[in-house]
Amino acid sequence: MESFITFFTQELRGYLSRESIVFILSMLPVIELRGGLIAASLLKLPYIQALCLSIVGNILPIPFVLFFFSKLVVFLEKFSYTKPLANWFRKKSGKQQREN
Repeated sequence: MESFITFFTQELRGYLSRESIVFILSMLPVIELRGGLIAASLLKLPYIQALCLSIVGNILPIPFVLFFFSKLVVFLEKFSYTKPLANWFRKKSGKQQREN
């Protein structure tokens, strides 16, 4: 993970500010907060500022994921070959299957 973060910070350093790099890295699903803090230490950001950027970047996508997840499941139910996947998502999320 550290090599990816190093690559990401070096490539985007000329295009984005240090703060936006930490914020974007914190929004990525696999890297999240830990990767944002590693990037902040590589970019020499103050700890409190890095922590705030990483937490906000980590929390910001949650409402969008929750809102669009149900729409994705409804979309997947329209196709016969993706119906098992939609049922699995519904089972994992604890929601009942719609009656058609």
